[in-house]
Order: sequence, then C-alpha cells, then structure tokens
Amino acid sequence: MFARGHPESQDIAFGDENWELAGQETARTFIGVDASGSARIKGWNTETICDITEMNFDGPTLHIKTSQSDTKRVDARDFASTG
Repeated sequence: MFARGHPESQDIAFGDENWELAGQETARTFIGVDASGSARIKGWNTETICDITEMNFDGPTLHIKTSQSDTKRVDARDFASTG
C-alpha cells in the first residue's frame, strides 16, 4: 500500500442523543498480488487487473510483465503522492 484515503465521520441523532460514527481509512493506491500471480493495481485515477509473469525493480519503478506480453511500469513516487 502506498497511500491511504482520509476517513470521514458521520453524525447521527437518535432521540436526544448524538452519535459520531468514525470512518475507516481505506487504501487509495496499492498493488496486491495473490498466490496465482494475479495482480490488482490501483492508482489515484486508474485500476487494472493482470496476470503477472515477472516483476522487478529499477530504483523506485516496478516493472511488471504480464501473460499478455505487456509491460507495465509503476513509479512508487507517483503512488505515494497525494494524487
């Protein structure tokens, strides 16, 4: 995970009592890989799922080769920025 979303709270009135329900932080940008090699890549404005055959790093850039012979490049600095 590279960045989290900001949690939002919600105020609820029940009779004479007011309650605040706290929100939960959610992942905004991440790369998740399962045991079979399927990856979910979620950026600030994009999301994709692909089958990975090879991954390697070149500095802050992750290079992903897919079973469709595509190469995807993910720069961790972009994922960690505020979008």
